[in-house]
Amino acid sequence: MTDKELIQGIKRHNEKCFDEIYHRYYKLVLYVILKYVDCKDDAEDLASDTFLTMYNKIDQHNDDKNFKYWLITIAKNKAKRFLDQNRNTTVIDSEYINSQPDNSSSYNSLLKSCSMILTPEEFDIVNYHVVFDMTFKEISKICGISQSEAFRIYKRSIGKLKKEM
Repeated sequence: MTDKELIQGIKRHNEKCFDEIYHRYYKLVLYVILKYVDCKDDAEDLASDTFLTMYNKIDQHNDDKNFKYWLITIAKNKAKRFLDQNRNTTVIDSEYINSQPDNSSSYNSLLKSCSMILTPEEFDIVNYHVVFDMTFKEISKICGISQSEAFRIYKRSIGKLKKEM
């Protein structure tokens, strides 16, 4: 089902539609929140709260607007509000990833390698596009840059990764 169809189902209080949206976007929402909040437990709570807010405000969503961007905006606002209330947290970046213990997962090793080669902005853009299958238009909105700039940074980042790996 498309997002639009699922949203219509959620508006009719269809739990299966909500579950599908939740499973489709949970990792993306958690990733966005972890950009702001360094405690995974807090981030998971905020991710759940993001979906609860989305459910409660689904009637406010304009069907002509990008749902994914709307959901990410809710997640970012939740994380920022959390930071305002808890000043002792920090923004996650490549240094945070590198400081985490290696659990011998090839995926985590690859992420660590990429984070050491790329700037935090480059790392995010590559992740948004490759891992979360976001368009450059969506990435540009999230990062506050033009679509062409997002594409240029992505291409440059892929070139850096090819050269270094």
